[in-house]
Amino acid sequence: MNSILTLGFDGVDPVATGRPGYHPAILLKLYIYGYLNRIQSSRRLEKESQRNVELMWLTDG
Repeated sequence: MNSILTLGFDGVDPVATGRPGYHPAILLKLYIYGYLNRIQSSRRLEKESQRNVELMWLTDG
């Protein structure tokens, strides 16, 4: 842990512009849903997340 701090990687200060990142738990749920339902394309997963109520609930809206 000390070697990381001595290299100058204290932390990251995000820029105020842009959208915030997605929580890893939500991405994992989406990946597992896509795997179980044989949806491999990220574009199809996006369409499905806007259409399917079950997936909306799973990803918290």
